[in-house]
Amino acid sequence: MSKMGCEQPQASQQAHSIDMLLSKKYSELVELLSSNQKAPLPAFNSVPQQDEYRSFVDMYATIYTVNNVPLIISKALVDEFDEVTASLSRIFQKVYMVYAQQDGNAFAEHIGESPLFFEIMKEYKVDARDILMRHDIIISKGQIKLIEINAGSQIGGWQVDFFEPAMRAIMAQDATMSKWNVKYKPALQALFASVINSVRRLKPRARGNVVIVLDLESKYAEMKSILEALFAKVTHHIFDHGQLFSIGAIEDLNYHDDKVFYQGVEIDAVLLSTEEEIPQQPLMHLVRANMEGQCYVPDAPIFTWINNKNLMPVMHESRVQQWLTADEIAFINKFVPWGQILGRFNGSHDAREALKKRLIEQQQHLVLKKAKSLQGIDVVVGKFTPTDTWLRYVEQHIDNPEWLAQEYCEPDQMTGFLADVGKTSCSQVWGIFDFENSYKGGFVRAAWQGSCADGVINSAKGATEFMLFEEQKKNKKIVL
Repeated sequence: MSKMGCEQPQASQQAHSIDMLLSKKYSELVELLSSNQKAPLPAFNSVPQQDEYRSFVDMYATIYTVNNVPLIISKALVDEFDEVTASLSRIFQKVYMVYAQQDGNAFAEHIGESPLFFEIMKEYKVDARDILMRHDIIISKGQIKLIEINAGSQIGGWQVDFFEPAMRAIMAQDATMSKWNVKYKPALQALFASVINSVRRLKPRARGNVVIVLDLESKYAEMKSILEALFAKVTHHIFDHGQLFSIGAIEDLNYHDDKVFYQGVEIDAVLLSTEEEIPQQPLMHLVRANMEGQCYVPDAPIFTWINNKNLMPVMHESRVQQWLTADEIAFINKFVPWGQILGRFNGSHDAREALKKRLIEQQQHLVLKKAKSLQGIDVVVGKFTPTDTWLRYVEQHIDNPEWLAQEYCEPDQMTGFLADVGKTSCSQVWGIFDFENSYKGGFVRAAWQGSCADGVINSAKGATEFMLFEEQKKNKKIVL
């Protein structure tokens, strides 16, 4: 068990500072912009772009802030992302299944899942490549630390893909950036490609018909035509007649012989990309269709179990680590912060009081969070919380296994340039996409000093989003 707080990595781990993990091109651009040696970069809405993208960009910009200065990262950081995505879901799944096989009921209670779900998991062997994930990480003392896993088609962040044409235009107009050779990884395109690969593994004779359930009356309604066109671009060389159907209600689907249909067309995958709660009966129809090899449903519980934040502290339990190899334990200790599920004391008053004492004394090094929650809601960062408020949270949740304590890792400060602020020091949360156990792009949410009073960095709370570009080998061509 590690100590509280993110310790400086051993010398043998060759830790990098965050500046070393960014491209020198980015640092040079920030300095040029801040010294007035370069004119301010144009806004997204002032450069040429496709009409359908412009409509979405204009709408999105009224809700969230996307920085018009691209963040350029080094190959060294991409290699770190590759290391995380190559092994994380496989190790978590190994622990999940070993624990479930030994005592599914006890494990279900321990992490707050239904025992019935574990019976389903025993019957259906999940291929980790079929889990669509976004890992939220921070970089602390040069070391990646995982703070949250999000799974399913509802994962956000890929929306910044639609800013890519405008960012390309901004870079092409700039004398410095037009000479760069950098690469942008479009996450949504990779997500669609991953869905199709999962469909082909599950259902070799599939025709490539996919339904995406959207909130068609919401702010994302304008994406419908863009999504359908992008899907056709990804799949046209694989399926002759595959199609993406965007619908607003799951009730529009029909079921027969464990197959899924929409308007008489057999459907090979259903993406539940809606914020609305899915009714139990249609969800069970979809789970059954997936288990029978008829329809891939990445938002089914057999794939989204990894969302449960209680799995992260479980990885540090001694009884769990006895099932892991030395390399797997090293991976967990390197990337997963220490944590503990609250309320699990095996009837020991002493254990409860010991943890309570630790939570109080080490407030500055701890975070309290709910195991199943999104968008930074139900996250309490001790360093940014008044003592009396922290004590109230400890008293309220010390016996609640739906909450956990996790070590707080201080984000390294990045020097950034924000259009409305100028050169400033930023704390960041990185969202990296993991499709088929491979790094498929990402984005950054950043808060400059003084802008994040509670220590929770999230777009919904006003953080600025950065697009990520990867530095490539030198030549005169920009690859986007």
